[in-house]
Formats: sequence, C-alpha cells, structure tokens
Amino acid sequence: MRFATPPVDGALAEYVVVHAAFAHPVPDGPGDAAAALLEPLSVGLWACRPGP
Repeated sequence: MRFATPPVDGALAEYVVVHAAFAHPVPDGPGDAAAALLEPLSVGLWACRPGP
C-alpha cells in the first residue's frame, strides 16, 4: 500500500497528476461516475469494520 504524503500537495483539485503506481485499472462495466465513488465507498467500509 502506498500513501501520498508531504511534500505532495493534497488532491482536492479538479485535476491532479499522480504517479502510475497510485492508479488502479477500472473494468469496462462501471461508468466513470460509479468508478469515481469507489474510493469514498472503500473509506466508509473501512471505517465501519469491526473493532478488535
């Protein structure tokens, strides 16, 4: 797993340039709008995981 940390600026912008290692291929099935929601969905699922 890799993280973008300082000195990399945040990604709250309309467009960002990232290294290819941070990109994940999306199958042809879901549209762009659905694919864009995968990361926020994964954060929510991770936050709801059972504790120790």
